[in-house]
Amino acid sequence: METELATVRNQMNTLLVYNALRKDVPEHFAAMTVNLVHAFINEVLIYLNIYWCLSFYNYKHSKSLT
Repeated sequence: METELATVRNQMNTLLVYNALRKDVPEHFAAMTVNLVHAFINEVLIYLNIYWCLSFYNYKHSKSLT
């Protein structure tokens, strides 16, 4: 999962740099790109939050079993 996240992050960074360097990129396209990055970040944060909650739940219940 970490490899896939790093790949997508690199692709998004490439797209953002491309948009920033180009003079002929329409403003609405640049705005869509920024929104895509924000949506990706939100998805990653949700994933990490769920992962952390499940890890904490498993840790807590493994302690109660011993």
